[in-house]
Amino acid sequence: LLLVWAELDKCLTTTDLISLGVGSCCGAGMYLTAGIIASKKAGPGGVFSLCAAGLASILTGFHYAELAGICPYTSGSSYMYAYVTVGELAAFIIGWGLIVEYVIGTAAAAVALSETFHSVTNNHISHAINSGMDSAGLPHVDFLAA
Repeated sequence: LLLVWAELDKCLTTTDLISLGVGSCCGAGMYLTAGIIASKKAGPGGVFSLCAAGLASILTGFHYAELAGICPYTSGSSYMYAYVTVGELAAFIIGWGLIVEYVIGTAAAAVALSETFHSVTNNHISHAINSGMDSAGLPHVDFLAA
């Protein structure tokens, strides 16, 4: 195991780091589905589920702080923590898991934003696009999510 120490320029401000952290933790789905959960699914129990999710996030933050103390010269990624502490196989699996997570998360956020846009426009745009697709004999495609 060979870790190379490279001095990096410190160019990010505290505001930049907080924005990066919140942006990577809180996906678009949290903002788009919180109202749906509260109004149609869970009702007042939605508050308890958000509190439980907040507690899980705090515990995850404590976990990463502990790992940062154990592996101080890594980039802070779960891939690097797994590589340093467990080994290459676990890091390989976690790395591919992260790639799959980001791809699926991006697609899910795009579909959720598209559905929100369709509901705001009362489905006029999607009906216009789909009627044109029907007349051309093409399958329905969600162009806003694509």
